Amino acid sequence: MVNRGSLISIALVLCVIIFIVTGLVKAVSLYRLRRKILDGDSLGSDTNWRRGARIYTVKAVVGIIAYVAMIVFGCMFILSDGTDRNQMPLSEYQGEVPFRTITDLASCDDIQKVDNIDDDVNTISEWSDILWPENYKVYEYGDIVYTDGNICHGGLVITYHEAKNEWLANKLYQAYVHRAKHQSDYEKIDMKIAGLDDVDAYWDGSESVIMRKGRRLIVASFYMSGENRHEGDLEEWAGCIAVSLE
Repeated sequence: MVNRGSLISIALVLCVIIFIVTGLVKAVSLYRLRRKILDGDSLGSDTNWRRGARIYTVKAVVGIIAYVAMIVFGCMFILSDGTDRNQMPLSEYQGEVPFRTITDLASCDDIQKVDNIDDDVNTISEWSDILWPENYKVYEYGDIVYTDGNICHGGLVITYHEAKNEWLANKLYQAYVHRAKHQSDYEKIDMKIAGLDDVDAYWDGSESVIMRKGRRLIVASFYMSGENRHEGDLEEWAGCIAVSLE
């Protein structure tokens, strides 16, 4: 819902429900008619068949409309991925990003600077939704230069959401955790970050941390080469990103 659009998602579900209900109503009517025929009962010649025909026609039209709308909203749902909308080079973005990015890792004690940022692949997407008004996805790649001279090449992918209320943010956090745990290469990483309402860290091909505080949520995935990594980097970097939620 947050990526595809909550209104489209709700409309699609309603169309599916209407389509199923109208189909069930038709099936029940046919079943009752079949029982009458098998039992030799009167088919109700004294009833107003015209009224019954009008009701049947209305049900059929509603079912057709729901079926067509379901196809339309389904196509819109597939094509409306917010993470791919309005994507632009990060260097061209004129707004203010409400969270720390890879260049902000230079604030960590043992990092001298972040260098060789590739503007061709560093991108940002921004979109809004009625239930999640503020959403971003940022891809960044570069070289982390430590104070001891070691260089760690890699990237950082951050997904940021701000929900209408804390309940929605909590449900979204649970959905991210649930999806991560169902990855075949999921491996939990023990991590605690002070000041957050929820945090979950894991390995699923990259090191990822899901962080929530109040109505805001960040999913940070770190793709860093391991040969020059310092011990405890992940927790330090995640803590640096978590400052954005304070």
